[in-house]
Order: sequence, then C-alpha cells, then structure tokens
Amino acid sequence: HNYEDVAHKDIREGDWVFLKRAGDVIPAIVAPIPSRRTGREKKIVPPKTCPVCRSPVIRILEKTDRFCVSSDCPAQGVDRLIHFVSRNALDIDHLSTKRIQLLHDKGLLKRLSDLFTLTQKALESLDGFGEKSSQNILESIQAAKQRPLHRLIFGLGIPGVGEETSKLLANHFGSLEKIQTASGENLDEIEGIGSEIANSIRSYFDHAQNQREIQRLWDVGVRPQAPQRSHNTH
Repeated sequence: HNYEDVAHKDIREGDWVFLKRAGDVIPAIVAPIPSRRTGREKKIVPPKTCPVCRSPVIRILEKTDRFCVSSDCPAQGVDRLIHFVSRNALDIDHLSTKRIQLLHDKGLLKRLSDLFTLTQKALESLDGFGEKSSQNILESIQAAKQRPLHRLIFGLGIPGVGEETSKLLANHFGSLEKIQTASGENLDEIEGIGSEIANSIRSYFDHAQNQREIQRLWDVGVRPQAPQRSHNTH
C-alpha cells in the first residue's frame, strides 16, 4: 500500500480493517471499519523529512515512492555505493556487492567519495582481499575518476534521473558545476526533462550534504570527461 492508496481508502493508524488475499498470497486492506473507531485513530501522513537522517523528502509525479535527497543517508549507504560502482555508472571492476558490504561494515566505505581514499594496506587487511585483487580494485577506482560526465551524474543517484536524463544533462551543460548552479527553469527548458525532474535535480544540488560530497569527490581527484558537444546550439 502506498500513501495515495491509504488516503483514498481513509485507512488510519489503529483502525480495524477488512483484509483480502491479493494475488492469492499478499494480504491487502480492502477498507477500514469506521464503526469500530474509538476516536484515537490517527491519519497516516507522508513524511516531509527522512526518518533516518532528517533530510528533505521529495516525491516525483507519477511515482508513489518518496525519496530522501541526501547522499549521506545511512539507510541508503550500501545501495548508493552499489549503484555508484555499477557498470552503467562509474563501472568499477572487482567490487562485488559482498565486498562493498564488507567495506561498509568495517567503516572504510560510508559515502561515495570514500572509494577514492581506499588504500592497498586497508584492503589487504580484510578477508578475501589479496595483494593482486586489491591492486586491481585500486586501478579500477583510479580509472573511474575520468569516466564520462553522464556516468557520474547517473552514479550520484539523483531521484528520477536515469541514464537518458543523465546524458541530456551532460550534453546540455557540459560540466557538473553548471548543472549544480542551473535554475529550475533552466533545467525545465531541456527537452525530455519536466518540471518534476527539474525540481528533484534542484533539491539534490541544494542539499548541503550533497554539496559537501561533490566537493569531496572533486578534492580526491574525480574529473569526469565532458561530452564532445558540451552545448546545444538551439
């Protein structure tokens, strides 16, 4: 159930409800039973801030999910890292989900920029990381500092920004700095990016934690390659 469904059915915290089996398995709430209400029931309200890190929460039109905009949110830590190193993002070899989880659990990987401060000594101190595999990981991380701009944009995990939108942004602006300072109107003007996605992009870059993280990426030497055509001519 999503918030829209809950609001439409007027389901409240503390309600007695009718259930049915949906898809032969999942219990779905059909409706509340208003006659059983005591007055202590509470309306279910979508959060405006993340319950874990208290950063702003946004919703993108036509999506039922709410998204926390912070790149530093502890609840998203491992998943953000997995996305960041994935083939269509920074494409860092030899870093499996299991290895990222281990590095995260050991405190070596908490945020995206931590990838670029990993050392041979730190890696070799962990189970399953030999000298050769540690070298391979570090070489792949070094190469990832200069991936095409659209891959870095995609890797940041901005809500609603997939591969195609990342390419539109890279081709239109030509640098991450220009995207960071672009107004919502500038973003909305790009064909293929509507106002909802423009707002999501602005929310992401306006968040102080994300600004600090992008600065950290710059400080550790991340220099994405600008596309060949850095500006649209019309």
